[in-house]
Amino acid sequence: ELLKIKMFTHFLRQKTSIKLASTALKCSSVFTPLTSLSRFNFSSTPDNTPTTSTNIARIEKSLQTLRTSLSNEIEYETENYEPHKQIKEFLEYSNFKLIESENPHFIIIEKKVDGVTVRVQFESQTPDTEEGEEETEQMEEYDEYKEMMDESVHDLTLNIFKGDISAEGIVGEIAINGDELHIIMLGKVKSVSKTMSRNRFMRNSLEYLGPEFESLDPALKRTLTDYLSELGINDELVGFVEAMSFEQDQKLYMSW
Repeated sequence: ELLKIKMFTHFLRQKTSIKLASTALKCSSVFTPLTSLSRFNFSSTPDNTPTTSTNIARIEKSLQTLRTSLSNEIEYETENYEPHKQIKEFLEYSNFKLIESENPHFIIIEKKVDGVTVRVQFESQTPDTEEGEEETEQMEEYDEYKEMMDESVHDLTLNIFKGDISAEGIVGEIAINGDELHIIMLGKVKSVSKTMSRNRFMRNSLEYLGPEFESLDPALKRTLTDYLSELGINDELVGFVEAMSFEQDQKLYMSW
């Protein structure tokens, strides 16, 4: 009889353990997902940072400020823009014509003289000046700008050829320093287009383009200078290059 009581007690304990385990399993299946969700951070931003809506508002405000600044800049540049009269005047009396270039930074002018094509190519430049807010600062910067203009250097490439540019001709390097034009070198080449396809600083190393112009005999220098002057490579070209260079840069800036 005592054995039956022990077996019945053991049975009740096992049954109770099974029920408790089953109940625990059910509770676990019910509550575990909620516990996992409670651990998930729904915020897309770290603690103590603005919400997404706040960020969007700040971006929109910055964008509006940018639009206003750009609008003011465009309005100012449009109202104060004046084409250089010197450009139109030079093109009219020199018979040079502007040639469209694939590179917007390069300016090409060309004309024909007695069956010879004269082509000049140079690059636009940006004045290295800063605008002040006060009149005294503006005057000081104007003086700096004028001094910079007096010392500015433009590098020009000269082509002289008959017929097609692939034919033989002359390739020259010219520098403008302030209001002075300096011939660096002149060389006869078998193909102008082939020489021009090379890097400017590699041309003289790959083919002989002549000695430095200043090293030539004074009489020969004078004769060559007079010849180039008749072709339009003279002091009048200097003013045009200065004006056209900054004019082109202004157009690029407005386009930007």
